[in-house]
Amino acid sequence: MFPAIQQTQLDLFKKHNQVALATWPGKAPSDWLHSVDPSLKGLYALPSYGFTRTTLRALWANKAVSTEVCVLSTLAWGEMSTRNARKLLPTMANWLPLCDEVRQGKHTRKSAFTAFAKLKAAKKMPGMGPAYFTKIIFFADPKGDGYILDQWTARSAHLLTGQSKWPAILVNTETRAKANTKPEALRLRVVDRVTADHYEDYCAMVEHIGATQSLHPHVVEERLFSAGGHSPHPWRHHLMTSWIAGPVPLYK
Repeated sequence: MFPAIQQTQLDLFKKHNQVALATWPGKAPSDWLHSVDPSLKGLYALPSYGFTRTTLRALWANKAVSTEVCVLSTLAWGEMSTRNARKLLPTMANWLPLCDEVRQGKHTRKSAFTAFAKLKAAKKMPGMGPAYFTKIIFFADPKGDGYILDQWTARSAHLLTGQSKWPAILVNTETRAKANTKPEALRLRVVDRVTADHYEDYCAMVEHIGATQSLHPHVVEERLFSAGGHSPHPWRHHLMTSWIAGPVPLYK
């Protein structure tokens, strides 16, 4: 079970989200792959335009599109770092079959997370952690009930529940020092010790908020993720300036 949601933070979440989120496309997959390795670009007929959440989900639902193209488009949408992508892509044969299984609806969100985590633990999927394999679960699974768990949705979970131990995230060392004078510069990542049970609890929290606010869970997750850039959305600005590094062990 997820920690109790604090009403004051939920009220802030509702207030900040009175400002509509702008629809933004991710990076064009062809451009992203070229930045990773120009020699790979000719291997895949990747789109030269960016995807929104809606169009990326439609891509996965289109059986005429290969799973390789769908995966690469998803990594581009999330703007995976070139460093991690160069580790990950040579190992595609290890984890692409799992992506196919998720796409075919053969997994629950929990079993999909478990399967990805096992590949990660076996060092068969270097460069990809929970933030990215939950993106694949989110877009690939036709049930659509597995939600993205990255630094922004995790921070939202922390603020909404008044603790910072669950889900587990780690502050990037190069940005920790900046946080004292410029909290918005802080960057984090979801760590591998997040379990499938924790992911299930997180998804249940998203659905609980949706049920109590009469919102589709996809809308809730997108609002938890929010939007950044030079003029961050009010909820993202709240996350960037209010989240405090350091665990508060309230979740067990």
